[in-house]
Amino acid sequence: MTLGLFALGGLELLGVLDDTISETDRKDWIEWIYSQQRIPSSAKDSTLPSEFEGAIYGFGGPFSGLPFQSSSESSQQQNVGCECGSHVTVYDSAHLTMTYTALLMLILLGDDLSRVAKEPILQSLRKLQLPSGCFIPCVTDGQSDMRFMYCAAAISHILNDWSG
Repeated sequence: MTLGLFALGGLELLGVLDDTISETDRKDWIEWIYSQQRIPSSAKDSTLPSEFEGAIYGFGGPFSGLPFQSSSESSQQQNVGCECGSHVTVYDSAHLTMTYTALLMLILLGDDLSRVAKEPILQSLRKLQLPSGCFIPCVTDGQSDMRFMYCAAAISHILNDWSG
């Protein structure tokens, strides 16, 4: 995700993003980013069922490595357990930094963020905050420093909701 953000951000800074990426490629990038989103299958509800209380949702962590699929290929794939495809492993959890970079890439690509599962992400932000106020990036990582606080604040700003 981060490399993608650097590439798209660089093209935007140079003022050539719109000229460089075709509409088809733009749509495929957006679909790939959304395929990395880790959300419960029932995230369309305004509140999450109790079975999802301990889970962390957002965009894929550093180990996800899900393959790129064009929108026609991804529509043929069946989801298992969450809306992230059938490649689910223990390492396919959401990550605070990847959620931040995914949201920025979607904005750079002109997406309206309508498919972002805002409430599960905001609930996950609450779970990732430590009593000290710092944030951890994911449930399997004990790091906590200003990088993750910045990511959490940026996510809240992008989603226009500071309840997380």
